[in-house]
Amino acid sequence: KIESTKFRVCAACHAIGPGAKSKVGPELNAVVGRKWGAVEGYNYSKDLSDGRTQGKVWDETALNDYLTNPKHPAPQGKMAFGGIAQAGKRPDLITYLKQYDAQGNKK
Repeated sequence: KIESTKFRVCAACHAIGPGAKSKVGPELNAVVGRKWGAVEGYNYSKDLSDGRTQGKVWDETALNDYLTNPKHPAPQGKMAFGGIAQAGKRPDLITYLKQYDAQGNKK
């Protein structure tokens, strides 16, 4: 299993695991495979809300693109994070995110 240190870069704004709640960003339980803009009660940017309407899903390719530069897939998104430049770190983070189901339990 990938260690939680991979998630540290996200933890200031996002939560994952049992009882995770949205913070500055939405909670990330079961994010891999989830539709864009799908967390109830979170106020998404127009880019991510439109992505949900268009049926976009956070698969590994979409997450890798977003984690490289959030402004590429969502130019008007609210995420202030500049991205993860090191290509090797993004797959580890995605693997970490994939461990969690919708209730925040590790699979």
